[in-house]
Amino acid sequence: SDLVHRQALLLAAGRPDDAAAWLRASSQRALFEGGVHTVVRLVEQFAPEFARGSADLQDVAGYAKWRLWRNVEAAQHLQAAEILHRERGDEAAARLSALRRAAMLAGIGRPQTAREVLARQGEPGDDEVEAHIQVRLCHLWIALEEGAVRSVAPRMSALLDALEQARQPDGVAGGLGKPH
Repeated sequence: SDLVHRQALLLAAGRPDDAAAWLRASSQRALFEGGVHTVVRLVEQFAPEFARGSADLQDVAGYAKWRLWRNVEAAQHLQAAEILHRERGDEAAARLSALRRAAMLAGIGRPQTAREVLARQGEPGDDEVEAHIQVRLCHLWIALEEGAVRSVAPRMSALLDALEQARQPDGVAGGLGKPH
């Protein structure tokens, strides 16, 4: 695939930062199309010391492992991504990593922890489309986990509206799809 080929070329050229950024930008589609194992293998091709310090790789690893129900690892990667993004001054990316972690936690029966993560995040800006989607996904998972039956349909409707407005139905591939 183009994803595999391009990463191989960038790594062979000694450009791991570019390869990690490319993987982060390109992995959503692969995850949505069932390529989660490929994405995990691509993350594992990086040197471990580089991967530990790469916000982009931590994001990709967390999101991919969420798809595989490797939730403890996913949470660790997403938390590391949040910290690394914040250290480099990218507040929007840090917020997105945190919101993904919150949605995942809500979906695995930890709604209170998800609420705590949500509460620590500032309100996403208008241009933070996926962050708004993740907030809605998190609220949906919390309602489902807590058996708040009457709020499930409106929360699902709000999530679907956000996806439709964003024109990215695969934007929550890790949060709604079945594991592969």
